[in-house]
Amino acid sequence: MTQFHKAERRKGKLRLAVAGPAGAGKTYSALLIAFGIGSRIAMIDTERGSGELYNHLGAYDVCSIHPPFEPRKYIECIHAAENLEYDTIIIDSLTHAWAGQGGLLDIQGHIADKTGNSWSAWRQVTPKHNELVDSMLQSKCHIIATMRSKMEYTQVEENGKKQVKKLGMSPIQRDGMEYEFTVFMDLDHHHTATATKDRTMLFDGLYFMPTIETGKALLDWLEKGESDVGAEKAALQAAGVSAVVGSAAGTEAAAGGTVATAQAAGVSAVVGSAAGTEAAAGGTAATAQAAVGLEATAGKAQTAVGLEAKAGQVVAGTSPGAAPPVAPSDGKRKSEMAAASLGKPEGGKAGSKKEGAKPPLDGGNGNGDHPPRGGNGDGSPQLFDRLTVLNLPKDAYRRYCYRRYGIESMTELTPDQIGEQAKMLDSLKRPSRLKEFKAILEQIEEGIPEAAEKGHAANKAANAPAFL
Repeated sequence: MTQFHKAERRKGKLRLAVAGPAGAGKTYSALLIAFGIGSRIAMIDTERGSGELYNHLGAYDVCSIHPPFEPRKYIECIHAAENLEYDTIIIDSLTHAWAGQGGLLDIQGHIADKTGNSWSAWRQVTPKHNELVDSMLQSKCHIIATMRSKMEYTQVEENGKKQVKKLGMSPIQRDGMEYEFTVFMDLDHHHTATATKDRTMLFDGLYFMPTIETGKALLDWLEKGESDVGAEKAALQAAGVSAVVGSAAGTEAAAGGTVATAQAAGVSAVVGSAAGTEAAAGGTAATAQAAVGLEATAGKAQTAVGLEAKAGQVVAGTSPGAAPPVAPSDGKRKSEMAAASLGKPEGGKAGSKKEGAKPPLDGGNGNGDHPPRGGNGDGSPQLFDRLTVLNLPKDAYRRYCYRRYGIESMTELTPDQIGEQAKMLDSLKRPSRLKEFKAILEQIEEGIPEAAEKGHAANKAANAPAFL
């Protein structure tokens, strides 16, 4: 007999995916979140020992998988960790089970070569994939899986010509893997995370850098029998976590009131001065104003998205007998990750910059496509990403921002201004708005002085975020 019962959220185990390109900080972020969850941590390492480079963060155990990366090996490691009573399992990386040597794609290819039928080969491969997924979903441990990402492209036709467009980053895994996780985070090259899927609603609409506090917030949500997302976000803010400009500055929070203070989930996007100095030195914080549009000043260093107030944070909850991990400052975090990726200790010569060296104007690589790390520029990659999706000219948009805000460089944009622009660019999803804004940018490119007045009039009539 079919029966219904009242829906009630029960305590559960975390199923978290962290995806990103090389150098985004997938392993590092996964470990910090795991330390926030606490207790014993086991790492399944397929990256040739790279998972052991961060043992200074705290105590955790590692089991290495070597080629061929058959799903069976992952399943055996998961069951072994359960039998040894670990609390959290980090799979670094799940991509090898799909696209690595001896992974599912290799298995499918070998079967197709023998049978001559590529489609029927999947009938033997899919059950192996499903068995791996089931072992993660049914595990009594918290599961954190990292995945590599690649740029996705598509071919479109515009004005009778075929063009290739970037769609954004996509995890290297079987299509639909995102559905299996409670939270799916994407990391960019600046180590900034966005939650593309978030059943907890803790990170909805946020740009943040994962920290130990992120793990604490997730554990708090998992162990509560009742949903109180607004209170959990407030608890994050009270824990001294500074935060980000969301998709729109000053807008309503997705699940709990107005953003009166800056929203955060372990956010720590610290940017140094234009010369590369860190706004927080020696583990202490200068100041942190947790309001959307915050600005924190340490000497002459002005931070862009937020400054995490730290005073030697010490977080308990690691393996018995182990020294508790210490949350590193963001500047130290970046230098440690760079040193680890080069295989050299922090402070080595590799990748170091001379004091006083100036970053390129408007772009980390000198071509203006990616804002530099100095000033407030670290908050504007989201703007340039939107321009790419909307196929808008970056140079004209840059001049538009100069004219609108009276600035000489994109690095001078304040968090409020970045939030305003993000909201405006999001409104261009409507074809009529996009057409109007493209016309304004064309006029700016041609140097027509009336562009500002026309943009203001069109904007006022549409009752939409300001163009000019």
